[in-house]
Amino acid sequence: MEVKLKRVRAFILLAEDGVMTLLLTAMILLAVAQILLRNFFDSGIIWADPTLPWFFLLFGAVLIITYWPSLSLALLDRG
Repeated sequence: MEVKLKRVRAFILLAEDGVMTLLLTAMILLAVAQILLRNFFDSGIIWADPTLPWFFLLFGAVLIITYWPSLSLALLDRG
């Protein structure tokens, strides 16, 4: 039973790392694309400016859940 729980925990941690990597990569690519489009083509991605703060918020939420699990458990216990 403990071996299965360790495998599940390892999978969850790997999934969290994957989500963090994906969000950070998306944030960087979207910001760079927006800067290049604005400066060189006088254009831009309409939804990029409102989306980047949401990516930042989700990235912070994943970091909080990963590095401060007691905080996430405390928030779940209140419900």
